[in-house]
Amino acid sequence: MSDSVAIIGIGCRFPGNANGVSELWKMLMEGTDAVSEVFPERWSVENFYHPARGVIGKSVTRWAGQVEDIDRFDCEFFGISPREASLMDPQQRMLLEVCWEAMEDAGEIPEAWRGRKVGVFVGGFALDYMLMQIGLKELYGVEPHTATGCMMTLLANRLSYCYGFTGPSMAIDTACSSSLVAIHQACNSLLSGESEMAIAGGVNALLSPGMTVAESRAGMLSPTGRSRAFDASADGYTRGEGAGLVVLKRADRALADGDSIYALIRASASNHDGHSEGLTVPSGEAQMALMREALHRAEIRPDQIVYAEAHGTGTPVGDPIEARAIGEVLREGRKPGAECLMGSIKTNIGHTEAAAGVAGLIKTAMVLKNRQVPPHLHLKNVNPAIDLNNLCLRIPTEPANLPQEGELYACVNSFGFGGANAHVILSSWEGEGSGKPESAGRGNGSVPEGKESSDSRWYLPLSAGDEQSLRAMAREMGEYLEEKDVADRLADVCATASLHRQHLKWRLCAHGNNASEIAKALVSFGNESSADPEGARVRYGESSDHDSPDLVFVYTGMGPQWHDMGRSLYEGDVVFSHALDEVLDVFEQLNVPLRKRWFDAESEHDMDETELAQPANFALQVALTKWLDHHGIRPDVCVGHSAGEPAAAWAAGVFSLEDAVRISWARSHL
Repeated sequence: MSDSVAIIGIGCRFPGNANGVSELWKMLMEGTDAVSEVFPERWSVENFYHPARGVIGKSVTRWAGQVEDIDRFDCEFFGISPREASLMDPQQRMLLEVCWEAMEDAGEIPEAWRGRKVGVFVGGFALDYMLMQIGLKELYGVEPHTATGCMMTLLANRLSYCYGFTGPSMAIDTACSSSLVAIHQACNSLLSGESEMAIAGGVNALLSPGMTVAESRAGMLSPTGRSRAFDASADGYTRGEGAGLVVLKRADRALADGDSIYALIRASASNHDGHSEGLTVPSGEAQMALMREALHRAEIRPDQIVYAEAHGTGTPVGDPIEARAIGEVLREGRKPGAECLMGSIKTNIGHTEAAAGVAGLIKTAMVLKNRQVPPHLHLKNVNPAIDLNNLCLRIPTEPANLPQEGELYACVNSFGFGGANAHVILSSWEGEGSGKPESAGRGNGSVPEGKESSDSRWYLPLSAGDEQSLRAMAREMGEYLEEKDVADRLADVCATASLHRQHLKWRLCAHGNNASEIAKALVSFGNESSADPEGARVRYGESSDHDSPDLVFVYTGMGPQWHDMGRSLYEGDVVFSHALDEVLDVFEQLNVPLRKRWFDAESEHDMDETELAQPANFALQVALTKWLDHHGIRPDVCVGHSAGEPAAAWAAGVFSLEDAVRISWARSHL
């Protein structure tokens, strides 16, 4: 697992109101075409459209895949003034929000990663907002925040700054392959140890007609406004916009942290076409070489790939080149009748350019997680230059099921019009942490499984930046809890809301004996029908920094120990067990068999012996401190009493763990 990368969180904004991974998957499975006419608030179609190709200043298409309300942004949530926000590229705004949502989806608390080595790798390409501000001679719109608001470097650097991440931070432009190259670089950073965690993806925004006209004049865009990838009638692609980010960790780190996993990235690779037939003409040879390199790194045979997410732009030149490249490689060793399925998300949302690669990656991760392939749209007659049978490929036009058992492998292909290519190999994940509910984040082994019991009392905390948002969140959560299958996972929802969400200024806590009671109270509160609804089942208010005193950890002396203390947490929580094992291993190095005497004690009275009880208390205190730190709970002050002083001194940074172990053992032995 040390050479694989886990996808543990996903956030996105894509056409068709796909404002999250579950909405995107639903849209894909329903075969939705999210392309529409260009929104009038973007630019006047009538002024910049002409049905004939090549007309100066005109585009041959009036269509695009667009994100609604792209101008809306909750700037105060991120501590940004409205004046500065108005000068910020909407690409930066989308990324800030999608990053928060991706981390919530991963169950990661943003504040807990502040000051830590989190790498940020973002693909960017279009800079419409910059041209709108500084592309005119008069420059009347240039203000103090213009430079930081519109430059591409800030696509990544803004995220690192606002979230306090200190790992590498870079914006990457390789045109249409930008976001998959960014993910490749993120994987390299994680595997080299440069980053503890990485945020990677891409963004694209269609704000002015300039680039659309340029791509149309170059013959790239479809006059009919549809990306008909691999179809005989393919006449170019349709531009799309949106943002997608994935949260990545090394697979072994994700397992140790108890993260839920969508899929594993087994290998990634990147290359360039070199001096090919033309600057913008893709090279099949380069793509084949890249696929073989990625498969070799992943140690996977070509015939093991069950699904290939193609770049699939829908151009009559590029489609046959890519299909032949994918088929030539993946048919090697493949048995008759075992075709590899192939598709492209561009048929649903258009070509999102710098975000195209991450869109394909997100789709493919969900394909592996759900073991289903969404329908590929607009395919009626396959391009005669593509022999699917000979290439052992099949393009599903209806939802297709994949094998329901065993490990599955898939690949994502991407290339830029400047010749930069990227390829990623993924595998399904069926271990602990797979199949997480979208709203519940990760499970870390500390949450009791099973349905509600009649004598249970559940507490669900929610928080937001202001009261209006808190009420909206309460209403949405209440409606979510009313769904039948969610009610059976109330323990997971409460645990996630408590332990894996950042607690903001406005807070509430709803409680009840079951999901129905909590849902009813939350919906009532969300609809503002009562300030104290449902028999006082909701309490809310605004917290204040001045109301939060320093946190003090008191490390106890002798007296509270008992037989078998810590065993259930050790057996049920991977974070705690790893922390306790670390301490016990140091005792073993001193030839002190604490683990055996503690967990294999024959008598309940063994813990009364000082030379066992004091080191056991010490080990438990250290492990609990590490466990709390993992959940973002850290002391401002440490106080130790008697036998608890070595653990307190270690927690305060006075002693190393090894020295504190020696002191605890020497004290107890004496």
